[in-house]
Formats: sequence, structure tokens, C-alpha cells
Amino acid sequence: MIILLILGGILVAGDFAARAYAESRVKEVLMASLDLERQPDVALGGISFLFSLAAGTVPSATVSATDVTIERVPVERMELLLQEVAFSPRELLRKSGAIHATTGDGSAVLSGEDVTAALRNNDIPVSVRFEAGRAFVSAEPLIGDVAANVSVEDGQIVLRPDVPLLGSLISVRLPPILPGVRYTSVTLENDRAALSFDLTDTTFEF
Repeated sequence: MIILLILGGILVAGDFAARAYAESRVKEVLMASLDLERQPDVALGGISFLFSLAAGTVPSATVSATDVTIERVPVERMELLLQEVAFSPRELLRKSGAIHATTGDGSAVLSGEDVTAALRNNDIPVSVRFEAGRAFVSAEPLIGDVAANVSVEDGQIVLRPDVPLLGSLISVRLPPILPGVRYTSVTLENDRAALSFDLTDTTFEF
């Protein structure tokens, strides 16, 4: 009985160490792939991780990051859920290879200041403000706050002002957070815009 307890303890410790190492590697990969200034938080799914590591597959990976800028678009908070994550154990140990996720989904939260910065980075002199689940655009000092409808179309966040003085629409292309990303919708939540997206056949190299 004592021997079994010792072996069980060794397996638990080994499982914990293997999971921690793999999560650390995925953090490094995502940090490099997304050109982040600091590592995101990563949690790998699965009950017995040693077996998953040996097989080179885990059922899921959850990723979260805050205050990041991806291709000149500031993002306040980003969350990813990757499904059916596969990798080569040998490549993971050698720190050279690729990680593949069959499917996934996630969200990115932007403030009005984030959207304004993205527009200004694209030489569009318009300010955006979200308040009480509504969007407002302005072009000071010529035009004050004008209500606008917000949507996601063809990989862009699109604002259509109620008053046509600012043009029929204002748009900025959203960054491809990972290969295979497809933005599906945007929801205004108080003073933030929450973008939803899904992923298909996503691969990132390390």
C-alpha cells in the first residue's frame, strides 16, 4: 500500500510538472506568434496530462491576455478556447515545431479609446465612445457626438453614423489574432465592445 501511495505521488508530481512545462511552452509560442509584450495566461485541458503529452494531443487549451496590441489595434482583453490541440512531444521538448488546433472560438474586448487609436493609426481622424450599450462617433471640432450602429463585416469593425456628415460608414480592419480566425459578431456591453470570433485549422510555429 505504501509503495502504491509513493508511486501515485510520483505520478501526480510528474503530471503537474509536465503540464506546467507544456503550458510554459505554449505561452512562449503565443507570445511570439502574437508579438505580445508579455506572456498570456494558458491552461491546458485533460485529466492525466502525462498521457496527453506522450500522445501529443490535449482536448483543449484556454488562453487569456490583457492590454495587448495586435497589428496596431489595441485590445483590452482577449480570450481563446482552442479545441483538439495537437503537437509533437519531441518538437515541444526541442522548442522547434508547430502546434495545431482543429477548432476554437474566443472574444476580444475593445474600449472606445482602443477603436479610436486603431482609427488614428489608419489616418482616420474620428473618435469613438461606447456608453450604456451605445456607440457614438465624433470628429472634433467640426462634429460632436453622433450615434452610430456597430457591426462586424468581412473582418472589419464597421460604424454607421446616424448622421451622414461623417460619411456612410467608418471602418477599421480587425487583426487576424491567429491564422484561421473569423470574426462573427460584436456586442456593446456598457462602455465596451465585445467581439466574438471562431477559429478553424489554426497552426502556429515555434
